[in-house]
Amino acid sequence: LEAIQNAVSFDLASGGSWTSDRENCQFVATQYERAAQCIGWTPATPLEWNLSDLYSGPDDPRLGEDLARARQLADAFAPRYRGKMAALSPAELRQALVEWEAMLEVAYRRVLYAQLLFSGKTDDEKAGAHLNRTQESTTETFNQVAFFEVELKRLPEDAFGQQIKSAELANYHHH
Repeated sequence: LEAIQNAVSFDLASGGSWTSDRENCQFVATQYERAAQCIGWTPATPLEWNLSDLYSGPDDPRLGEDLARARQLADAFAPRYRGKMAALSPAELRQALVEWEAMLEVAYRRVLYAQLLFSGKTDDEKAGAHLNRTQESTTETFNQVAFFEVELKRLPEDAFGQQIKSAELANYHHH
């Protein structure tokens, strides 16, 4: 940790959050090498995430099940809320947000898994292909519900302000 702190401190003291000259780059690289040595990581030891909390592997049937579930949630969500955002009561908007979050959780779990799998195996064509397939299928799912954020942002400021202050939306003030 000290090595990483040294690298970041030196980098920031030398003009910014990104190194721009050779000396800064070399110093930062040296500090990261020290940090890697402290935790026993070397380039010969590939980075490997324990992703078993998400899926057992790229062939885990739950990946396909989650894709189907995300699509099912999006298919149900779109006709229920498309073009209706302005007319929703606070309770109905809360229900829409709960459904939206449920769909995001299922869809992003697959993406997170694929990204972490690939980050540890960037030279593995199968991991890259898995990431590409996952991103494409997730994009298809999200395209079905892209209207939601757009319509939510188009709500008149005063009307949305009144809704978001309601008790039903207490957990959604960040919107």
